[in-house]
Amino acid sequence: MPEEQHKPEEREIDAAQMAKLLELELIQKRMAWQQAKARRANYRALSFLFLFAVLVGGLLAFYLFLNSGGLEQMRHDSAPSVQTAEPGTP
Repeated sequence: MPEEQHKPEEREIDAAQMAKLLELELIQKRMAWQQAKARRANYRALSFLFLFAVLVGGLLAFYLFLNSGGLEQMRHDSAPSVQTAEPGTP
């Protein structure tokens, strides 16, 4: 009979230990989730920064192209050449 009296206490201790172990495991998982969330936020910020840099680079290249006269040169090269008729020919 003394063994039967100790069993409920052991179960209570085991339940308390299991609760503590479960709590520790959940704390560790929560920390891992927070670290993953921080990494995702960093990747997202870096991707927006890269996109911004690409857009600024494209706008800068377009501005330099227009400023250097590249558009006028392209228009001049692609325009059909018009031959003028001489004043004595029909």
